[in-house]
Amino acid sequence: MSGVLAVASPALAKAPDNSFWSAIGKIVQDIMPAEEEGQEMMDEDFVDPREVQQALREIKDIKKELNRLTKQAKKLTNGGATMVSDMNALLEQVAGFENKINEGIDLRDNIQEFRDAQLWEEVNKFRAQIEIPKEITQWNKEIKKLEKMLGQKKYQSLGLDLERVKTKVAEVKDVLAKVQEFYNSGDYESAMGEFDDVRQDLYIGEISNVIQRTQELARRLKAVKNAEIKTQIQEAFSEVISNFNEGEYRVARELMDESWNDIMRTINQALTVGKKKGVSKENFIQMTDKLEEQMKNKAEEKKVKMQEMREPQPPVQETSPTTQPVQ
Repeated sequence: MSGVLAVASPALAKAPDNSFWSAIGKIVQDIMPAEEEGQEMMDEDFVDPREVQQALREIKDIKKELNRLTKQAKKLTNGGATMVSDMNALLEQVAGFENKINEGIDLRDNIQEFRDAQLWEEVNKFRAQIEIPKEITQWNKEIKKLEKMLGQKKYQSLGLDLERVKTKVAEVKDVLAKVQEFYNSGDYESAMGEFDDVRQDLYIGEISNVIQRTQELARRLKAVKNAEIKTQIQEAFSEVISNFNEGEYRVARELMDESWNDIMRTINQALTVGKKKGVSKENFIQMTDKLEEQMKNKAEEKKVKMQEMREPQPPVQETSPTTQPVQ
């Protein structure tokens, strides 16, 4: 048709009154807008196959999570049957979206309808109903364990700020009380939000972990008789203590985990300083200085990451949530 137009245009210019070319020109003008309109409709109806696959993956994830939660709900004696019924109804809704998208008819409308349904919000409510009571129980158990430790003499002289720990425990108890209050009122979204805030900062067992292992380190250091060598080891380990006392309990616990084997190896090396076939004092000091520097660098990196996590993040569209395991 564009070829006809190319031929028709010069002819029209030369013979504007020619009825034949006038008729051709009118036909071209009538047809071209229709073709353009049809192309626009095709562009509007086109859905990128990747968008289709993404929606189907999300549906698969939702079904998987709902099936997991349904198994847990069946074990509950209080309200479990009602939750199972509600989750089965949501599974039917999800399956309906999946069937419509797989049929390939009105894809854009069906995918948009699936997005607008915000099914992950419903899934998260079920998750909160099932998992929050178990997590509160576990946290309260860990709090009792920690409070018992704080009262024992063997943990009092480790250089750890246990008074600050007591303050933190009180703060966590207040948060758990709020979580329970939201939960009891049926506001599961707020309950999960409160819980997520405290879990992002720490898990209460991390504090107990650092205290116990610091006491274990102190016990092993008793075998090191050389005061200077003992001081070198304590300085290498001081990054854990300082972060703990600053309230950076997760940083302290991660440093402890990552450096524990090196610290134990250092203590074993300390027992050989000055002995035949043992490490020299100079080499030992170099080794502990290097370990101390490594731990300082790791601590700085971890604190930067923790700060980034604590800063408010811009809202993003959720596709597939990270399931929070029961600690």
